[in-house]
Amino acid sequence: MSANGAGRAGEDSTDAKPSDTPRSEASSSAPVEVDAKAQSHSFRYSLDFPSIGQCIIINNKNFDRRTGMNQRNGTDVDAANAMKVFAKLGYKVKVYNDQTVEQLKQVFTWR
Repeated sequence: MSANGAGRAGEDSTDAKPSDTPRSEASSSAPVEVDAKAQSHSFRYSLDFPSIGQCIIINNKNFDRRTGMNQRNGTDVDAANAMKVFAKLGYKVKVYNDQTVEQLKQVFTWR
């Protein structure tokens, strides 16, 4: 991986800038018990609706140059794949490309 954080072609790399917000770390590496028994149908989410809801995909590929963030190559393919999956599951999918903070506030303002 190069000094600017870009990996080799075809590899994922972290492009987010570090935050000053403290992160919590996992307190234990002990195994976690999982109940693997099949649950009754009453606990399953039904997908038998014409439209089961809305899926919003934020696809930010290009950033304001003042952020210092590079273009996120490959994000268009990821967004298209996510859109196909959620549409196939019955969601009404909306993709928003290259949104500013103000534009995102509008997207997430429910009226």
